Amino acid sequence: MSSSSSAASAVLLGTATASSIAFSAWFARCANKHGFEGALRTVWEGNPHREEHREVLQTLEETDQLYHDCGDMVERLEDSLEVARLNTIDTDDIPSSPEDRKEDPHLVVPNWKRAHGPRIENELAFSYDGLEKLVKRLDGITAEKDEIREQLNRVAEDLDILMERADALLTFYLKGRENPKTKQSTDTKEDM
Repeated sequence: MSSSSSAASAVLLGTATASSIAFSAWFARCANKHGFEGALRTVWEGNPHREEHREVLQTLEETDQLYHDCGDMVERLEDSLEVARLNTIDTDDIPSSPEDRKEDPHLVVPNWKRAHGPRIENELAFSYDGLEKLVKRLDGITAEKDEIREQLNRVAEDLDILMERADALLTFYLKGRENPKTKQSTDTKEDM
C-alpha cells in the first residue's frame, strides 16, 4: 500500500507544482499588464479594472457596436451614391460633361434615391443622429487610466472621421433636394 500511496502523493505533488508554476506565470503576466492590484482584482472579481473603469469600458464597448452599425450604414450610403453618380454619368441627354454631371447633386440625388431605395432619408438621418449621440456619449466619459484614455482617443478619432463622411453625404443629399433657382426643397412632405 505504501508504494501506491507514495505514487499518488508524487502525482499530487507534481500536479500542485505544475499548477503553482502556471498560476505564477499567469499572475506575473497579469500584474505586468494591469499592476499588482489589477492582478488581484482579476483573481477575486474576474476583472482587472475598478468598478468605475468597468463602467467606462462597458460604455466604450456599447459605443463600439453602435459605431460599427453607423459605419456600415454610411458605407452602404456611399456605395449607393457612387452607383448613382455612375448612372448620372451615363445620361447623355444632359448638356454637360460627365464629370460635371457626376458632381451635380440635382442630377445625382434622384438616381441616388432609386439606387438606394425608399429608406434613404431614414438611413441618412439615423446615421447622422446616431453618430451625434455617440459623440455626446464619449464627451461624457472621463478616463483616469492611460489604457482607457488611449482607447477613448482612438474611438473619438475614428468617430470624427465617420462623422465627416456622414455629414458630406447628408449635405450632398440636401443640396440635391434644393431647387437650384430658389434654394428651397423640391420635395414635399409626402415625398419624405
